Amino acid sequence: MIRLKPMRESAGLIECWHDRLITPGEEWDGEIKKQLEQADVILLLVSAQFLASDYIRGVEIQRAVELSNAGKAQVIPIILEQCGWEKEVFCKLNGLPRKGKPIRDTKPQRNAWYEVEKELREVFEDLRRKRNHGFIRGRVEFLYDLKS
Repeated sequence: MIRLKPMRESAGLIECWHDRLITPGEEWDGEIKKQLEQADVILLLVSAQFLASDYIRGVEIQRAVELSNAGKAQVIPIILEQCGWEKEVFCKLNGLPRKGKPIRDTKPQRNAWYEVEKELREVFEDLRRKRNHGFIRGRVEFLYDLKS
């Protein structure tokens, strides 16, 4: 996700992983599950397409919520568009942008993205202080072609 790039490179805050990093021939299901288990933060980039995926809803979101409930990972839904997310298993988690207003409903969208970036930076810095290590392992789960 391009919006996390400054936090990866200049600040060294996060180590980012998403399923598009799985190489050809690699067993994707096992790699996704392994990365979920290792993540400190799991970002859910929520859209209608994201929620339409049986694998994301049945496997990844379920495990992410379990990890959140166990205190092993912080799960942050990022609401991209109106899509009925309020009825999903993760709806009780505080998401971004604040108050659940989808990024696509904000004009200009860059203002909403700026607020998301600012909040994420605070989360990552706080986690780094609490866990006393140099970077946060981030897991970005999306099924969306982000151009922003």
